[in-house]
Amino acid sequence: MESYNDILKKVDISSEEIEKIIKAIVDKHCFDLTKLVNQIKNIMTTSDDDLTDSEIDDLLIQLPLALYEVSDEQEYLGMKDDISTALTKELYNKVYQSSEGKVAEKTAMAELATQKQSIISAAISRSYKIVKSKVEAAYELLNGIKKIQNRRIAYKEMRGE
Repeated sequence: MESYNDILKKVDISSEEIEKIIKAIVDKHCFDLTKLVNQIKNIMTTSDDDLTDSEIDDLLIQLPLALYEVSDEQEYLGMKDDISTALTKELYNKVYQSSEGKVAEKTAMAELATQKQSIISAAISRSYKIVKSKVEAAYELLNGIKKIQNRRIAYKEMRGE
């Protein structure tokens, strides 16, 4: 009987390839947004100075542009997810219907035949969820930058600038 550690090792080994696929898909669709968020993160973690008004203005233009592009990509990825799921079901049904034997045998053959397609479908689905979460996080970041800008405007108005 396999130990838990042996099973975990198998899962780790098997998931490495899937993780590479997911990472490639996410990077393809989120490259510019990730680059911009990393720039913001770098500014916030390495600088003792606050963002300048010019930097805030720049980010308030760049971030929505990047979000606009990724939102399109997210929808296309959602479409691929739908198609992949449909193709998996179609293959499953074809194999199931063309198989001989009892229900359990037909089910086992159909599941085995769709295993790779199911993995790819799961990778696309996970990629979609990751892209979606990155978009949501970027919107939160954008809202935070807007709050900073509004606070500065209110402060300047209060001082009469």
